[in-house]
Amino acid sequence: LSANELVINFPYDGSIFSYPINNLNVYYKAKSLSNETAESQLIRTKLNRIATDSEVQKAVKAIGAKYVLILDRSGFRQINETDANDGYINYQISQWSGFEINDETPGFHPILKGRELRLYRIDF
Repeated sequence: LSANELVINFPYDGSIFSYPINNLNVYYKAKSLSNETAESQLIRTKLNRIATDSEVQKAVKAIGAKYVLILDRSGFRQINETDANDGYINYQISQWSGFEINDETPGFHPILKGRELRLYRIDF
């Protein structure tokens, strides 16, 4: 992973701080969805379908990302069926369903595993 390679991240897990602190080129640098692109919408809602969804594949290719970073979300709390809280702000779970990725999700190869993080290479 080189310094300028783009890494898709789930902004509510704290990975947005990887950009200013560690200079990691993360896709979501803020929790805001203002001025969202069509690629961003596909990524945040359907990224986990990349192995079978050609539109998601096109979106990921368009932004040039090759990795996905997912940090620990065990401290998140579900407020109701549709909302959750990361400790600072509420968000709608369905708006970020594309990040429901684990080591068995087709299209993602774990290259770094820790107790509190996963770094996946995108393979499709």
